Amino acid sequence: MAEGAVFLLFALFALGAPLALYALVHGEDRPTEELTRAEAERRARRDTDGTDDGSEDEAWGSAARRDRN
Repeated sequence: MAEGAVFLLFALFALGAPLALYALVHGEDRPTEELTRAEAERRARRDTDGTDDGSEDEAWGSAARRDRN
């Protein structure tokens, strides 16, 4: 009897785990937003701080970079 219960639990896990993983991965798939080129450029410019050094004003280490220049 105990062997049957262990086998049943193993079988349920063997079948349920891949289905649960599939459901989780499938749930992450959402439609992507399509942008025009002009809208994409506008959003990209809004995300930058206007400097060419690759740092953000509030980023870690940005004060040290300003001190060296």
